[in-house]
Amino acid sequence: MNLKPTSLATSAFLRDSLEQLSERLDAACKAVPEVEGIHQVRVSARRLRSLLSLFRDYLPPGARQVRDRLRELADAFSALRDLDVLRANLEAWRGELTSRDAKALEPLLQRLAERREHMLPDADAALAAWRASAEFKVYKLLVQQRAEWPPSAKASIDRVAPELLEVSHGRFRKALERARRRRTLEEYHRLRIAGKKLRYALMALAGHYGEPAKPTLKALAAIQEGFGDYLDASHAADVLSHLSAEPEFKPATRRACAKLVETCRERARTRLAEMPELLDELDSRRWAEVLEAITGRKRRKR
Repeated sequence: MNLKPTSLATSAFLRDSLEQLSERLDAACKAVPEVEGIHQVRVSARRLRSLLSLFRDYLPPGARQVRDRLRELADAFSALRDLDVLRANLEAWRGELTSRDAKALEPLLQRLAERREHMLPDADAALAAWRASAEFKVYKLLVQQRAEWPPSAKASIDRVAPELLEVSHGRFRKALERARRRRTLEEYHRLRIAGKKLRYALMALAGHYGEPAKPTLKALAAIQEGFGDYLDASHAADVLSHLSAEPEFKPATRRACAKLVETCRERARTRLAEMPELLDELDSRRWAEVLEAITGRKRRKR
């Protein structure tokens, strides 16, 4: 797993990365209002933001404003994406009910489908606002390699990347230690955010570093998925509890909804109970070895 150093400048690495991620974002925007299009707009915007944040000291002027504008774009799609996840989960989870109860839920699912149609104009407006913004013009200059890069960007990516990864990993490690010690929802949520930032940092560099990054990415994904499942189930239970109280639904629909709420609550409890075990599986020595392979330097024992 030893890596051969290269003379690739950080600016050259970033130009290539920005081009690849911008192509993903542009393709995702064209796929809206499809479910996968909505999902990929958020993911692509977040990965671009992560790259711009990680390398903020090596980017041309205006990159920070682009990063902030991408946050607004991703946030504008959050509610719609959450609704798509909810609808997909409910379709899957109602299979655990009797056929009679599953059929009784159809009016509720139709209500959610109608809600999505009402939300789509806001998504279209968010895309239009992004394309018409001053930040979009700066973004295009970055992608088209027509921006002025700072002197710091001339440094080799093999010198810059290890320092940035160690900072990102250090923040994740602190969040992991707090989550192991306190085992609270708040600390699990913070860990998930820290893990996502480290994961995006590694994904940005995966093409450069190759195989050594894969074990780390897999472990980070497991944490995100574990707590993400808890959040999805909890959110579904809350939404269903609210909807089932509406008088327009027949008693059979409300009863079936109440059963599904309990299914969601139980799923959430199970996922939350699994978190400590999931965290215990993260071997600090393995993490150190992976980071050593990626950064090419020995880490001091803590």
